[in-house]
Amino acid sequence: MTLLWWWPQHGDLWPQLGGWLTCIVTTYFLLEANAKYGILRIRSQMMSTLYLLLMAACAFLHPISTGLLCQLCLVVALYCLLHTYRNSHAEPHTFHAALAISIGSLFWAPFLWLMPVMLWCQAGYLRALNLHNLGAAVCGFLSPYIAWTTALTAQMYYAFFTTSVAEQLPAIDYFQPLFHHAQEMVAPFHGPITTFSPALRDSLLRHPAESAAFIVIGLIGLTGFIHYLRKNYDDKIQVRMYHYCYMTLQVIVAIWIFLQPQYYYQLFPLFIAATVPAAAHFIALTHTWMTNAWVLFLSILMIAVAMINTV
Repeated sequence: MTLLWWWPQHGDLWPQLGGWLTCIVTTYFLLEANAKYGILRIRSQMMSTLYLLLMAACAFLHPISTGLLCQLCLVVALYCLLHTYRNSHAEPHTFHAALAISIGSLFWAPFLWLMPVMLWCQAGYLRALNLHNLGAAVCGFLSPYIAWTTALTAQMYYAFFTTSVAEQLPAIDYFQPLFHHAQEMVAPFHGPITTFSPALRDSLLRHPAESAAFIVIGLIGLTGFIHYLRKNYDDKIQVRMYHYCYMTLQVIVAIWIFLQPQYYYQLFPLFIAATVPAAAHFIALTHTWMTNAWVLFLSILMIAVAMINTV
């Protein structure tokens, strides 16, 4: 399936190669999460296989982008966060989860707003949020920004000692990238809500391939969501909590895309990552003729999406 990254070849080789490598690393963490936490309850690689299938069908996501990098950070953060389930010494894992979210926000600033969602999942589902873990999350969140501020400060002092007085810039100019990043972070709250508006309709009409991919993958995600709510009694409580974390992110990211489609290319990879576990659970464990026929129908739709996106 990963051969679809190279056919057809739109654009330069290096962006395609960067996107391919990012997806491979993301696949590895999905494999590890399934193996470590038993998310599918059976010995199956359906999570990673479905992820690769969905990504291969969406050719517009193949070049390296902020969306793919944030997707990788989200998968890593969830991998670390799930380890905190009823763990009395979960501070290192909480720190690493928050660090992954914070690093992702360096690529796309509004990504940081998923941090409260992660903390909610840790408190409500994983039963692991306390003052120690909250402090670890704050440290993980601040670490990349402290490093960035330190680098900007070092750059300012270096310029102060190596340039003439006439060429020196005001100190605040060296921190403009950090201020601009903070403005981007709050941009979703100032941006337009385009749901049920001509802007949303025009966005869908201008990008039919991307719209078709979202509709089909949304249908796959809805199928997995409903299936898991109906069949979760077969899983252990611990596994249910893991799925609820993914499903909460799935709902929140879907609503975000629907409200602000201008962030589609950043949010859609996150939606795919959050959709995969429940959808893979449905595909791997379904056994009736009706659900098997539905899986076949969804497969045909995905093939159609792949053809539309590669034309």
